[in-house]
Amino acid sequence: MSERKEKLIEAAIAILNRAGADNLSMRTLARELDRTAASLYNHVRNKQDLLGEIAEQMCAGYAMPDKSLPPLDYLLEANRAYRAMLLTVRDSSVVFEDSLPATPCRVAIIRMISEAYITLGVPKETLMMVSNMVNNYVLSFVADERRFQSRTADEINALTNQLLPDVLPAVSPMDFDAQFEFGLQILFAGIKGLCGNKVVS
Repeated sequence: MSERKEKLIEAAIAILNRAGADNLSMRTLARELDRTAASLYNHVRNKQDLLGEIAEQMCAGYAMPDKSLPPLDYLLEANRAYRAMLLTVRDSSVVFEDSLPATPCRVAIIRMISEAYITLGVPKETLMMVSNMVNNYVLSFVADERRFQSRTADEINALTNQLLPDVLPAVSPMDFDAQFEFGLQILFAGIKGLCGNKVVS
């Protein structure tokens, strides 16, 4: 990656962290860099391409689990690392949802995770569905986590009482780590059920 393109991606991430995905555009990026919007098209084709480059830079820092782990442990660690990576940039869920997984680091991660699913025993005909389901869980969890981190316990209690009065208990500050782990365990229990006796633990 050229130095100019690297600075462009860094500036785009700075805008995301400061103002969110709704305020990231080729125009706002050009202003951030004190350049014309037209000059940016020498480095990225459009906003989707820009988001793809942001996702690629994030994936370059992804903490890939130890390959020696059993496939189930590998996949659990991979998704914990995925969440940790997403939490480094504001609105990263939007970045990954609105860009194509076609850049080198991102493709390499997908291939390694896919191999782990197959080794675990996931049938190839359901591999894409299983992988997408888990990916969507992590993306939506991180989006909710970011959304609720700015809310007080009183605000969350007011919402839960409105949705399910007299059913849900009052909450203390939300333990996102425990909630994420609970969701992962449910998902992979279902995946193990799908695989039946094929699961390699």
